[in-house]
Amino acid sequence: MIWLMPSVAFKRLLLVVVALGLAGCQTSLSSSEKAEGKKSAAELEFSADSMLRVADNLVKARDYASALRFYQDVLERDPKNVQALLGQGEIFLMLDAPGEAAERFQAVTSIAPKEGRGDAGLARALTQMNEPERALPYFAAAVEKGAVSAKFYNHYGIALDLMGKHQDAQVQYGRGLDLAPGDVSLLNNLGLSLALSEDYPAAVRLLSDVVSAMPDTIQARQNLALAYAFSGDMTTALRLATFPENAAATEQAQTYLKNITALPKDMRGKAIFSGLSAVADALPKTSQPQVASEPLPPPAPAQPAIVDVNTAPAKTQALTSAPAVAAPPPTSPPPAPAKEDVLKQPASATPQTGGYMVQLGAYQDEAVARAGWDKFKALAPDLLGARQPVTSSAGNMTRLGAAAASWKDASTLCDALKKAGVDCIVRQLYGNPNE
Repeated sequence: MIWLMPSVAFKRLLLVVVALGLAGCQTSLSSSEKAEGKKSAAELEFSADSMLRVADNLVKARDYASALRFYQDVLERDPKNVQALLGQGEIFLMLDAPGEAAERFQAVTSIAPKEGRGDAGLARALTQMNEPERALPYFAAAVEKGAVSAKFYNHYGIALDLMGKHQDAQVQYGRGLDLAPGDVSLLNNLGLSLALSEDYPAAVRLLSDVVSAMPDTIQARQNLALAYAFSGDMTTALRLATFPENAAATEQAQTYLKNITALPKDMRGKAIFSGLSAVADALPKTSQPQVASEPLPPPAPAQPAIVDVNTAPAKTQALTSAPAVAAPPPTSPPPAPAKEDVLKQPASATPQTGGYMVQLGAYQDEAVARAGWDKFKALAPDLLGARQPVTSSAGNMTRLGAAAASWKDASTLCDALKKAGVDCIVRQLYGNPNE
């Protein structure tokens, strides 16, 4: 959920911390004067670089109020200081004040048009303000200028999901996972996007992996419950949203589920990524928009290992407290891009070259991934019989898929596989010249 904090309140806060900070600085200067004798404050040389370094360190320490003060001190002397504007913008995004953040990033785009971080920040701020259509040109500009990150692609995906462009959103989440494999927010949002696009088996598998890696996280279970609820299995959804030792969390999560599923399908994405308050008028009048929490759980201290359902079915079922979905071997979220390793196939398999793959699964053991090709080919021999398998390694994970010559070729194949009951996702191979 995105909370919009009043800009007036932040301006008052900023004035207070600036006033307090200046008073503190004066005290420090006074002590310095005593120690150094006759040296006055006027003789002290202002150093923007030093103050920016202090502000950056305060951000790392999560002392945002003090960091805002130091950035503001720099801006009072140099109103066009790009680093200070970017620093304040990022803080306001973290404090859920996108209006304040947008002002700073807009200033950066005017002062330094080639600085892509201004476009990226403005795109994220507009997304938080529930204005995804306005955000899209800035996302595109940031990509063109190379100002991308895992967090950037996460927000890019959310903007597209808010607009109902779920397949496009899934591409952006995949790109984010290329940069940050195992990122909890990206994995959850990709799973929710798959559920919104009614690809329920893939959504359940992905979100089950997250629950397996984070069994004690309420939000992970609630997201998996949403996937089951959207598929029509409310019994399993409510079971997943039951926490025996936390009655309040159970009531909140189940109310959230019922409210979301009561909405028209085209409004569910907005409710998930912007909060129920954004669609309050569409809720039953007897329902109160009680939001359990936003669908993006806070980042974990360490990136969780994604459990492959095919290699640990008993553990996954025990953690999710839900029956396994009748579907072919699972599709795990895409790890980071790595050098592609094309499997050797018999002569009957036509080798293919190209920069795309239709990912069919991801495994912790490369040998298992290689052996999995025959299993997938047996499920859809007409579609995969003449395809060249390809693997891509990232860390301790190996993803398996079918090579494709173009994005259109890969998309057509994936659509056909889904109709045949085989889960898949289109991926662009690392290093493709058309990327």
